[in-house]
Amino acid sequence: MQILEDKGRFYKRKRPSPDEKIMLANEGLQYTLSSNVSAVGTDGDDLIIRFHNGSLYSYTNRAHLIDDILRSSSKGHWVFAHLRRNNAKFKKIGSLPLKSDIALTDEEIFGTIDEVQKSIDALVGDSTTIKNSMFTGVLLGQTIPTYTNPLMDAAMVSVIKTMFTPLI
Repeated sequence: MQILEDKGRFYKRKRPSPDEKIMLANEGLQYTLSSNVSAVGTDGDDLIIRFHNGSLYSYTNRAHLIDDILRSSSKGHWVFAHLRRNNAKFKKIGSLPLKSDIALTDEEIFGTIDEVQKSIDALVGDSTTIKNSMFTGVLLGQTIPTYTNPLMDAAMVSVIKTMFTPLI
């Protein structure tokens, strides 16, 4: 797996090797460029998501959302915003190991996503626009827009980066 040289990103996106792309395609999955979502696909009406630790999850009656996650700039944020936050019904359906998988448990992957979102909620309250921008900023390592001033933005980035470490 190749780690992309994304300038300004705290969490580095990963690209599967050519052999891994073929393995994923043979399983009916489309690879993604993401720091935690490896691939997506559908099975009937269900959305299938493979994470970089090899775990496969099925989200019931969510197949219609596959184009949305593929178009999203942050797959991890999309999973939180459209599946986890909405308490979408899911089940672990197994794993599809690849040579380049990271050694994290499911709890560590989901915990990191949930911790970032909870910390942002505590910092900014109910403003959905600011929360979404902050979440993406933390996951991508970009400046977090607070809509106040650049000094506040820099301070927020510093505080949040010390709270969270990249998945790799």
